[in-house]
Amino acid sequence: GVVARAVSPGELEDAGSPLRREVERLMARWASSRPMAPMGFLVQLEPFSFAGERRYVVAEAGGAVVGFLAAVPVYARRGLFLEDLLRDPSAPNGTTELLVDQAMRTAAAEECLYVTLGLAPLAGPVRRGLRAAQRLGARLYDFQGLHAFKAKLRPDGWAPIYLVYPPGGRGLVAIYDALAAFARGGLLRFGLSTLLRGPAVVFEVLGWLLIPWTALLALAPAARWFPSPAVKWAWVVFDVCLAPAMLRLSRRHGQTLSLVLAALVTCDAALTLAQALLFNLPRARGAFELAAVGVAVAAPAAAAVLLWSARMHRQGLARRPRQGEPRDHARAPTITD
Repeated sequence: GVVARAVSPGELEDAGSPLRREVERLMARWASSRPMAPMGFLVQLEPFSFAGERRYVVAEAGGAVVGFLAAVPVYARRGLFLEDLLRDPSAPNGTTELLVDQAMRTAAAEECLYVTLGLAPLAGPVRRGLRAAQRLGARLYDFQGLHAFKAKLRPDGWAPIYLVYPPGGRGLVAIYDALAAFARGGLLRFGLSTLLRGPAVVFEVLGWLLIPWTALLALAPAARWFPSPAVKWAWVVFDVCLAPAMLRLSRRHGQTLSLVLAALVTCDAALTLAQALLFNLPRARGAFELAAVGVAVAAPAAAAVLLWSARMHRQGLARRPRQGEPRDHARAPTITD
């Protein structure tokens, strides 16, 4: 079974201690398993900073760490904020709840007045634009799942959290600044890092985009765009097979399927480039046709990069010891008992 126990800061302050190394492996695996690149600001994972002020709980099974919790006191309000909550994907169900239970016992022993798990972003009554952002971002960040987890612990209350900006300021600018802070200062770099992880939604989008692209190929005049009708229909058949395979990869990422698709799309990119250089560019008429050839060359090349990057990311994850998974993204102290 799983046993949760409170550990003293001294057991984790030494970077060379066995327990510290186990927790760090769990943290690394958790960070790699997220669809998005690591975030900063309120959700930056730094459980060992000011270790002497923190409260720690580990969950162990068979002598291995399968869960970890780091909490910080809210001194002015005599509370305890459960800041970092990580669970190994192979840990039994209930491990996270066991960590919370042990932290609650610690809080009771210290006579804390409340315990909070922090933010549940975009939960509760939010404006239409934010609701749309919640739906669109659900594949990368499980807003509803995080809220549901915290709700099942039956808190005594929920405290709304607001984004505040100066009078005369613009709300969209404030939202952008907040997002940039979470993205460690660079939204473009953060977005690119997330794409290179190969989240499932990326391959789903690629799969659906292949459908209209394949229709365009089928309707395009063979004599104008292809060396021969046979080449045209070979490309059409290839994309007809590629689209459902890409959609399948988005639903269940298999190493064999990802390898096959990465190899096929790489060949697609190389052959498309060769056709563009030898056939399409010499015959291109005007900016529109040049742009069409550019898209035809760039799309499979970008898809190949994403497929290989996602495969390498998952291979690195698989080689690590099975030591970590979800952490509740919650960092702002809220009064949620």
